[in-house]
Amino acid sequence: MTTEPKRNLLKSISKLVLLSLTRLVLKKYKPLVIGVTGSLGKTTMTQFSAALLGKSLNVIQTEYDFATVLTAPLTLLRLKKPKRTKNIFWLLPIFIIKTLLRLLIKKDYPQCFVLELRSDVRAGQSMKELIKALRPQVGIITAIEPVHLTYFKTIKRIARAKRTLIESLPKQGLALLNYDDPLVREMSPFSQALVLSYGLSPQAQIRAEQVKLGPTGLSFNIHYQDKVIPVKAPHLINRTYLYPLLTATALTLIYGRLSVKEINQTISQLKPVPGRGNPVKGIKKTILINNAFNATPRSVIEALDSFKAVFPNKKKIAVLGDMLQMENLTEKGHRQVGRKAAQIKPGLLITVGPSARLIAQEAIKLGYPREQVRQTADFKEATALLKKIIQGGEVILFKASHDIKLYKIIEKLRIK
Repeated sequence: MTTEPKRNLLKSISKLVLLSLTRLVLKKYKPLVIGVTGSLGKTTMTQFSAALLGKSLNVIQTEYDFATVLTAPLTLLRLKKPKRTKNIFWLLPIFIIKTLLRLLIKKDYPQCFVLELRSDVRAGQSMKELIKALRPQVGIITAIEPVHLTYFKTIKRIARAKRTLIESLPKQGLALLNYDDPLVREMSPFSQALVLSYGLSPQAQIRAEQVKLGPTGLSFNIHYQDKVIPVKAPHLINRTYLYPLLTATALTLIYGRLSVKEINQTISQLKPVPGRGNPVKGIKKTILINNAFNATPRSVIEALDSFKAVFPNKKKIAVLGDMLQMENLTEKGHRQVGRKAAQIKPGLLITVGPSARLIAQEAIKLGYPREQVRQTADFKEATALLKKIIQGGEVILFKASHDIKLYKIIEKLRIK
């Protein structure tokens, strides 16, 4: 047997064993299981929900040592995660013994899990098997974006794959759907559970109004039923954080025991997940906005808008790289970002990668000064360029797909 088929076989066996053990543990302890999926924003949604619910419940969230379909069952089984996924098969005997002890001996077990759910896209597998084992009572869909089109082929197939979570919820469960995303909003009839919509639209059942974003961070009012919750989040500097804050608040009002004041206090302390818009101190008194974990056209455009709003009087450099796995939407998506860059007008635009050249082309076409554009082939070339041109005090935004490795530029420019 060659290496790849052998690896896939070991992974399949590991998955089968872990899911079987998970079913047994869930049957015994019956925690509240909240599943989160979508094309973007899953990690932040998971973290913020766990942070608010954790003030009144014993909550465990997905851990991020690695991101695979196996992460959720490992979290539910309360097993220490191996550093590399290929080690899981060889650890199965230990996992089985530990789980059997947990089943035989009554132990403290979390009341609630907030889990980031993923499809095994490279293997062409959906989440159906995973969801059948986890049996979440609550499902949250973040957004549907043209990511992983290499595997899903069309955006509608992405939506159908994510919809599996909503279709699986029990009648007494809860579905939280992003009203502002048409593909998510259209999932509502497929759920037998109670559906609550969230978003900025006046039609959303839990919504954000009077949104303000500036140098002091994000502030807005959350409206839900007869409650109005004024929120200030000084550490959050991107409008995309509105969505996880809305769902986290809804979950807390339904399942938690926090007052409006306590919800506001908790939100005021929240900080971005690393790589999702967190500011980092850089050389020469620069501020590096680390938004380099991943990118879609929508998330890049939102990052540019927030970049302008939060740092209106600072010298700005936008470092934008390729958005991958978009297939036939690659050119359209990068040109959309280029139009936004021309509108925002950062002091300097640096593109990284071959597809990102379309960002530069579109920005220049719409009047962005050619002399303020630099096109680089990879993160190494971009790093060398930035070291030469940084004068001091600039704010630098980094945004691209993870495999473009813009985070390596931040590692070179940050103050250790």
